[in-house]
Amino acid sequence: MNPLGLIPGSFSKGMIQAQEYFDAEHLELPFIHSSEKPKIKTIQASIFGSKNDPMNPYDLEAYIKETVSAPVEDYVIFGFAGHGVNSRGMHYYAVKGNLALFIQLAYGGVAIRDENEARNRINAIFHLIPMFFEAIEEANKNELIQKDRRLLVVESDFYGKGWGWIDGYPGKIDEKEWHTEDPTLISALNDIPRS
Repeated sequence: MNPLGLIPGSFSKGMIQAQEYFDAEHLELPFIHSSEKPKIKTIQASIFGSKNDPMNPYDLEAYIKETVSAPVEDYVIFGFAGHGVNSRGMHYYAVKGNLALFIQLAYGGVAIRDENEARNRINAIFHLIPMFFEAIEEANKNELIQKDRRLLVVESDFYGKGWGWIDGYPGKIDEKEWHTEDPTLISALNDIPRS
């Protein structure tokens, strides 16, 4: 049986462990770009990804700073991490070409009163992820995004949310170009150029 629906040899032990972990949590496995699937490894018992020498996913600010400061290799990190009993979350960080997507959602800990509601929210947000990759790939195919431009999207229950375009490196986002309108993910998705 092939629970991941992958071609034999195109997945890793880490992908299998990730699927088992997410199944046990009654969560859908988030979208993993096909180029990253063979590289997925177990980083910690509940953290999976393709990034070499990853930082603690709870340290979202460090990931954003790294992404804005210099070009980074494509990667994905996803899973459950936290700090203390209140700040526990499900994380999904992906950097691929012109996209840097950072999602950090409260999950577990004393702050969550209804775990089913938290799971439903996580699964609903996970359903949006492939749309970002498809829109960016389509925009690139139609040459609508400059090569040194990257859409930075942040949706965090702990650090805030927003999106904007990073131009060059070291990059920065003009405060006037940092958007925080709700719903953040849908608004950011709509900001990707289309032909």
